[in-house]
Amino acid sequence: WDKLGFTAGAFVGLPLNNTFSVQIDLRYEQKGSHSDPDTPVPGDPYSLKLDYVVMPLIFSANLSSLKINGKTCKWLAFELGASLDVLARHKESINGASDGIYNYWHRLSCSSIVGVKLSFKEKYELAFRSVNSITSIYKGNLSNENSVRLGKHGAFNDVLELVFYYRF
Repeated sequence: WDKLGFTAGAFVGLPLNNTFSVQIDLRYEQKGSHSDPDTPVPGDPYSLKLDYVVMPLIFSANLSSLKINGKTCKWLAFELGASLDVLARHKESINGASDGIYNYWHRLSCSSIVGVKLSFKEKYELAFRSVNSITSIYKGNLSNENSVRLGKHGAFNDVLELVFYYRF
């Protein structure tokens, strides 16, 4: 189910004070899954490509008050946020055959964001994030699945992001 995807976008950030800031992004993200062709499973190989327009709102807490070996950690911040994800395009195939008749995927979904951000060279930042669906991305009934969030069964996007930022 591991799939590498591309993300690109822009953001606007606003410092609230010396410690806290808020940021809103507008991004294009590729999500989905595909099966391992070396591990045969009936119905494989399976591929799901979901392209989203994502609008996260992220709150950051800078750790400038923390000192390590007498030096402040102003380069380190923790992030917490949520995003609204809008499905722009999808493609699902099993054994290379595409199922384009019915759309099984919700147009809107919500995700939580938890991460850490490293600042370096004044204009550059690198963020490591875990982005996890709060709501199911699948329209159907998946009551036999083990994935449960907010008491409901479903299919969920769980993404590890490495984000590079350049500030103008």
